[in-house]
Amino acid sequence: MAPAKGKGGPGSALGCIVVLGVVAFAVWKFYPQISMFLGTRSPPVEWGEAHLGGGLRVAVVAAEVETTQIEDTLGGRDGKVELHVTLEITNLGDTPVTYKEPRLLGVSEPRLSDERGRSVPLATYDDRTTIEGQLENGQEIEPHDSEQHDLLFKVPPTDAKSFLLNVDLAMFGSQGVVQFRIPAEKIKGR
Repeated sequence: MAPAKGKGGPGSALGCIVVLGVVAFAVWKFYPQISMFLGTRSPPVEWGEAHLGGGLRVAVVAAEVETTQIEDTLGGRDGKVELHVTLEITNLGDTPVTYKEPRLLGVSEPRLSDERGRSVPLATYDDRTTIEGQLENGQEIEPHDSEQHDLLFKVPPTDAKSFLLNVDLAMFGSQGVVQFRIPAEKIKGR
């Protein structure tokens, strides 16, 4: 006697459709976070060039190791010596673009690593601290206008030759993750 074959039926087809639907939703909803870990397929944006897409022009316009200027309940004062990577964001659209702090938005925070894959940690401050050179959460970039925003990192290794910066454009109301290449010799004060 041959073994009994399993029943296919509508229950298993429905189960497959539900599973595929959940996977498709997760990829659609969390693509920026997933792509941060899988890496980007397009080549990095080189120093001096800009990323164009999603209604934005984004470029790294400066990188410098310097003292961070902060303001909090104690007033204005010097913070730590950190790497400031300055992005210039131009709104190419006809409606305002709103900056959203990655920690509050729930998207991937910017990541920086050297050519050997060594990660350079973000420099962090609490939510009551204002950093000079950074956009504030909820600040708008008007149509056809530009703003600059500093990303802060710990001081990078001195023996690195170049760095890759991953930026989730959801911070600026767009989609996708862009990678920028920063040659070590372009970092001032290093």
